[in-house]
Amino acid sequence: MPDGVARKADPPELPKAPPQPVSPIVRVKRGESVEIPLKIYGTRSQTLDFLIRVPPQTGKLSEIKRIAQEAGSITYTPSKDLIVKRDKFSYAVRSNEGVSAAVEVAITILDTDPDLFAPETTDFGRTLSGEQVTRNVEITNRGGGIAEGNLEVEPPWQIDGPLHYRLNAGTKSSIKLIFSPKSVGSARGLLRYGPETQCVTALTGESLPPISILPAKLLLKQSEGEKGVRSATLEIFNNTASEQTITPLEDDRFIFSSAATIKPLSEGSIHVETVEANLAALDGEIRLHSTAGEISVPVHGDAVPPILQITRESVNFGAIPFGGNAREQFGIKNRGGTSTTVTMEIAAPYFLQQPAITLSPGEQKELTIGLLTANPGSYRSTLLIRARSLANLEIPVTAQIAQAVGFATPSRTERPVLVAASRPRVIAANRHEEIASASTEGLPLQLAQIVELTPTMAILDWVEPNPGTVHSKIEVRQLSLEGGQLKLDWKEMGSFVPEFKNGRMKGTLTRLEPGALYTIRIRAIKADQSSVVRCEAQFKTPPKKPLLASLFTPLRILAGLLVMALGGVIWQKIGRRPAARC
Repeated sequence: MPDGVARKADPPELPKAPPQPVSPIVRVKRGESVEIPLKIYGTRSQTLDFLIRVPPQTGKLSEIKRIAQEAGSITYTPSKDLIVKRDKFSYAVRSNEGVSAAVEVAITILDTDPDLFAPETTDFGRTLSGEQVTRNVEITNRGGGIAEGNLEVEPPWQIDGPLHYRLNAGTKSSIKLIFSPKSVGSARGLLRYGPETQCVTALTGESLPPISILPAKLLLKQSEGEKGVRSATLEIFNNTASEQTITPLEDDRFIFSSAATIKPLSEGSIHVETVEANLAALDGEIRLHSTAGEISVPVHGDAVPPILQITRESVNFGAIPFGGNAREQFGIKNRGGTSTTVTMEIAAPYFLQQPAITLSPGEQKELTIGLLTANPGSYRSTLLIRARSLANLEIPVTAQIAQAVGFATPSRTERPVLVAASRPRVIAANRHEEIASASTEGLPLQLAQIVELTPTMAILDWVEPNPGTVHSKIEVRQLSLEGGQLKLDWKEMGSFVPEFKNGRMKGTLTRLEPGALYTIRIRAIKADQSSVVRCEAQFKTPPKKPLLASLFTPLRILAGLLVMALGGVIWQKIGRRPAARC
């Protein structure tokens, strides 16, 4: 700088500003605490002090803690008030240069989601129709924040109190519900806590009548025995707090036990039976009277199954003359309420004019047992009566056929044998068609007489009331096996023209097997080619005699003796001749 020129003075040095504090952003969960750092921008190489200028509005701050020469920290705890969602405070820094301006610390308070807890079910138990039952349902917010919503429920339940609930975290509330059923039966419903939550409570309850009846529909069942009575028992429950007397109203279809007097909240019973004459299917109702009102109980009963009753325990023809025709009657009644088909069987020499019948409920039919008086002797058999699903009935049948006056036992043959089984034969055969032909033109079936019988031939004699007969056919009964079942049929043996004299016919049957049992019938063929079974016969041909035995018959022995005698005479004559001379 030249001499004589004044030098300009330096400006004065400005003082340093205090350090600038950092303004952090803080988040904290409600119910927890957070440590907030206190620091400055840059460094100062000196010990700094931190000063709280404005405290938080709701939360709390701890004492400031120094953690370094230029840093510190403070702990913030939020308020429990769930309404408070944000808070703030401000602080400044003091250094050698002075105190800084205050900065604000913004705090966000975080809450957990609400967690509403309610019972899964609430049972209101049993109550009488028209009465009320009250239950309290307790709910809790087990989460954070606020759980709130609108309560919803449907009849027969209703809410006694406000329909809106609001629960802070960890708080409880009680909801009062009323169960008021108007009709009898079980009830189910739901208590809903608003669309914000999926939580619901299932509600159950049962409404009872003053008097309960079980079963709801009475089913009558067949009683043991053969009276055709159906019965059942009504179980009766008194649901009231007073004694009840239950009286059945009079009904001519039923017989009731005495009235039932039932104590409060107890049970009793009434027995019901159908009258014996009531056999048909039954649908209707039984009416009961009580002090609580009338009660109707539906009732159903199937028709009574068939019940068979026979009018005779045994059939005895007594003494029957040979060659005659005998018949005895017996009755079968269906005392049940359902129709049934009855089949009957009996062994020869007995026969049935109707081997199968159908009996309607309450119907009785008279049936006839015929007897073919083929040969004298005692005959015992059993009439077997069957119906589906019923036990078989048996009727003993007996007869004594007397020896015919003037009856001549066939010469040179064994006496004919007529066989009657002690029990009827059970054979899968068409007995209906067979027996239906046994009695025709209003005439009972007769038994042909056996005039003569040899091992291979039989001469038969029978009554022919219709001389217009052209010829006759003889049919023999044969047993065969078809489809695994025995079948009994008539097979034609041939035809012949018998001799008609004095109202009787006589015919000869040849080519028989010796020692064989035959059951035959004779069918008369009339001029118009129609036929009618006229009679039956059962006999056994005698066996052939051995050949050696036939050599020693009296005639053959006599002839042999004559031959021997003649031979002796001739020998004597030959022996007396003079000797020849040489």
